[in-house]
Amino acid sequence: MTKFIVSSTIPFRWLHYFCQTDPDALALSTDNVSVFSKILDDIRINGVWKRTNPARLPKTETALVKHLDCKLKDLHVLDLGASDGSTTLDMARAFKTAGFTNVNLLLADRYLSLTKFTVGYITEYRASDGEPVLMRVGRLGIRLPKSEHDWGWLNNYIAGRYLANTTLRNAMTPVQDISLINPNIAHETTISALEFDALQRQPHLAGRLHALRASNILNLEYFSTTQLRTMVGHIFTYLKDDGLFLASRNVCEAGLEGEHGTIWRKSNGCFNQLESFGAGSEITDIVTRWESE
Repeated sequence: MTKFIVSSTIPFRWLHYFCQTDPDALALSTDNVSVFSKILDDIRINGVWKRTNPARLPKTETALVKHLDCKLKDLHVLDLGASDGSTTLDMARAFKTAGFTNVNLLLADRYLSLTKFTVGYITEYRASDGEPVLMRVGRLGIRLPKSEHDWGWLNNYIAGRYLANTTLRNAMTPVQDISLINPNIAHETTISALEFDALQRQPHLAGRLHALRASNILNLEYFSTTQLRTMVGHIFTYLKDDGLFLASRNVCEAGLEGEHGTIWRKSNGCFNQLESFGAGSEITDIVTRWESE
């Protein structure tokens, strides 16, 4: 569906059917974490929404604080699928409040920036790996590579014809990089950003982490069981002995968002479950049955 590009946040969910927030608004940088996250709500890359908001993962923070030793002199935690990092900032504050010192948090996500390309009157936004995100002509925009709606056949037809025009797209010039990291993160010295694909093992992280949180990312909706097992294996290698792994998902129930998750400890070649909150993690069976080779 062709959408009207607006330069401000969209106040009502139903308006998202007709409107798209201008990605350029992200580059204007605001110190309001909530506003930045709402602008990011309209960005979808490779089928995954960049949706997050501050203060939406308090149960995960409580569980990590409970099971980590606050006497650790140099705490290293990775926040996987952290989107714009607003919840990573919440976690940093939770650790400080609990008395942790020398905290080092890694904000990790597959996509942490967009690049704006133009040719003539056409503008396209692409992710850092070249994945197409949005094409616009003036105030009209088309999601790429296809609509988020099953009935968006017109969007999909136009998007398909546009993407097939490689001559036009190759002639485009990059004019601006747009960060998808909340600008407030720049003021938090305990947080650094890391862009990577969770399906690809990161050797430089092996044995470095005391804990890893994966919220709203390791979902059965996004990945196959085989892919999830692969990522769980990577996470195992990243953790120190006795390190913590927490997986959770937020689900809307009766108009309210609820947290459901589970926390495990790495021990004796496997993950030992410590506790769950809500209905627990939807990948509990995969993690609990996983064993190192």
